[in-house]
Amino acid sequence: MRQRPPKTRWSDDRRRWVIVGLLLGSALWPLPRSSTHLQSLPSSQSASWVIVGATIVDGSGRPRFRADVRLVGDRIVRIGRLAPASGDRVLRATGLVLAPGFIDLHNHSDRGLETEPTATSQIAQGITTIVLGLDGNSPWPIAQYLQRRQEQPAAVNVALLVGHATVRQLVLGRDAHRAASE
Repeated sequence: MRQRPPKTRWSDDRRRWVIVGLLLGSALWPLPRSSTHLQSLPSSQSASWVIVGATIVDGSGRPRFRADVRLVGDRIVRIGRLAPASGDRVLRATGLVLAPGFIDLHNHSDRGLETEPTATSQIAQGITTIVLGLDGNSPWPIAQYLQRRQEQPAAVNVALLVGHATVRQLVLGRDAHRAASE
């Protein structure tokens, strides 16, 4: 019978850090029920905003850094230490993280966007694009679904895959037989 190696300090420390991580994770898990903390910047082409004091994670892999960000319309025009100019609207972001929008490649929000186009749970997590149809099921007919999205736009960008299970069901119905004998 194999004997277990004696416990080492490394395993005790690792166990302790896993527990600390789980406790911190569970403490941070609840998302706010209200979206009043979320602020949307108007997309006016002439609007100029300065986001002041944000911690920036830019997705490049380099360490996060603290900076200000100037936006004109829907474009980032400068990142660095900035003094707001006359007429700039200022959004104080001290203690907040500013990052590129995240893409959620696996979710089930196709029906949820119908009833909650604000996509509050996704937006609160920094998700700006979702991909639907990944599990094989997709909204059908797709043209009608996309038309509804145009009439009632979602707060997130939506990419739509044609689900293989949806296509199979449209061709064969719910019959489980083989599609072809050869």
